Amino acid sequence: MTVLRQQAVQLVQQIPEDQMPNIIQYLHSLVRKVGIDHSLESKSASSPKMKAFGELEKMVRSVPELDYKKELEDARDEKYGRSD
Repeated sequence: MTVLRQQAVQLVQQIPEDQMPNIIQYLHSLVRKVGIDHSLESKSASSPKMKAFGELEKMVRSVPELDYKKELEDARDEKYGRSD
């Protein structure tokens, strides 16, 4: 294992368990971006449910952060017609 991989593994080990789904999602997106298409199981051995889940995972996209106060203000302005 290279030094960089060891550093990556050490960092992942320090991350709290509740953040692991985010890390897994990020790694999946990174793997797709790089173009590596290795699955954890062989495609022939996976069940139809796992294949469907894999298809859903391919559709996952990151969502931009929202400014909730601005969104609320805009919605109120639209609904009540306030203009400053």
